[in-house]
Amino acid sequence: VLRVNGVNILLTSRRRGWTSIDDFTEFGVDPAERKIVVVKLGYLTPDFRKIAKLALMALSPGCTNLLIEKLRYERVRRPLYPLDRDFSWSPLRRLD
Repeated sequence: VLRVNGVNILLTSRRRGWTSIDDFTEFGVDPAERKIVVVKLGYLTPDFRKIAKLALMALSPGCTNLLIEKLRYERVRRPLYPLDRDFSWSPLRRLD
């Protein structure tokens, strides 16, 4: 645990998922006692949801993205929904 300008930063030498309160208490940190807790996850796990008064999602670039239109698609046949939305379409057959 590093302390920089009044901010505690918990770093690990290897990648790991932070999915429970126990992941923090293992390092002597109780997230329920903190004003702000930041985790690098794509969702808020049930353990964290219990103690979170507010949850914010920060979208950042990478190999995955919730905004799929921001990803580069190099070998796709266009138009392709939902990337392209302004095109006509009709089904090949009805599914009655």
